[in-house]
Amino acid sequence: MALQCAILGLTSSPKEAQMAEQSIVVLLENGEYRLALYRHIDRTAAAPVRQKMDAFLESDFALIVFDLGQTDTIDGPGVEALGRACARALEAGRQVRIANLHPRLRRQLEKTNIAAHLTPL
Repeated sequence: MALQCAILGLTSSPKEAQMAEQSIVVLLENGEYRLALYRHIDRTAAAPVRQKMDAFLESDFALIVFDLGQTDTIDGPGVEALGRACARALEAGRQVRIANLHPRLRRQLEKTNIAAHLTPL
């Protein structure tokens, strides 16, 4: 799946943007910069993920982990936002991992260009 950067930053309303922001938690532990994403990852999550990536890239952390253990669903624009975040980290010479996936989400992401970042089962 090709990354479509034009999707990043689109939201339907300020309320959707606020909900997306609240569904992303940053945890700094064990030398990891961990983004825990909750509920549904869609186009409204793109801007908050981008903002968290900016903070990560300004930090001294070498590894970012996208923790999807509490993610219920992820749609096409959500996959693209996640893929773009992975690409940004790699372009900056950082390591990327996607962890704690439900098997259904794993199957979905294995079909994309971010499959290489999935942690082993």
